[in-house]
Parts: sequence; structure tokens; C-alpha cells
Amino acid sequence: MSSFRFESFELRVETEELFRDGERVRLQPQPLQVLILLLAQPGELVTRSFLIERLWGNNSLADSEAGLNIAVMKLREALGDSAESPRLIETLPRRGYRFIGALAEVVPDSKQAPAQSAPAAIPRRVRPAWIVLGSAALFVVAILIWK
Repeated sequence: MSSFRFESFELRVETEELFRDGERVRLQPQPLQVLILLLAQPGELVTRSFLIERLWGNNSLADSEAGLNIAVMKLREALGDSAESPRLIETLPRRGYRFIGALAEVVPDSKQAPAQSAPAAIPRRVRPAWIVLGSAALFVVAILIWK
């Protein structure tokens, strides 16, 4: 199982769990995905557009800009970090975010090559709008045919 350790935190990627001093930290899926994506590229800019595309996809019906702001705010709250004086997550205004904390240890998944320390892909949790709309249309047609 791949995991990241920084400060008193451990993020277990496979189970999508965050721990602080061995105690599980409750964190919603979107802030957790933001953390995984930032830890996958420590010290590098992760753009807002990349995060939005990974979390909501291209066919999002939600206000993804506001959603990203809320996800980062909740992530900072869980980590005890702040935008004004960051020690873990730095904001690059209108561009994106960067993980600036020191990673104490990266434990790769035993199934991966030793050089890989970060997940290659994070599955989207939100279905594209066309799948939802298509399913709803099929449901309506089925009801009409049934009558």
C-alpha cells in the first residue's frame, strides 16, 4: 500500500485514509483527492484547472471553482494549515496550489516499481453529465413503454 508521511500525518492512498498521530482524521472525498494530487507532485505547482478536471471532469454541472476553494479550505482545516501563513499547502493566486511540507517518508505500493512513489491516476468520483442524463432519459422511456 502506498502512503505518504509528513509532520504527524500519514496518508494511506489505497484506503484513502488520513491519520494524525495514529488517529483517523475525518475528511470528505474531494479534499482528500486534492491532498493525494498535491502529494503526488511535492513542491510542484498543481493547477486549478488540473484539480477541477480531476475532481469534477469536463462535464461538471456544479460550480467547480467554488467547490475547489471549499475543498482546499476543508483540507487546510483538517491539516491545521492556513492560507495566510502556510506550512503545508501554498496558494499560487489564480494558478493553483503546491505542497510545501517536508515528506518524511513515501512508502511505495509493493505492486509498483520502486521508483514510483505517487499514484498515476486518481479515479473520478463524479459521473459525467451525459451518463446521468442518458440514464434518466432511458428511465423515462421505460416508464412510458410500460404503461
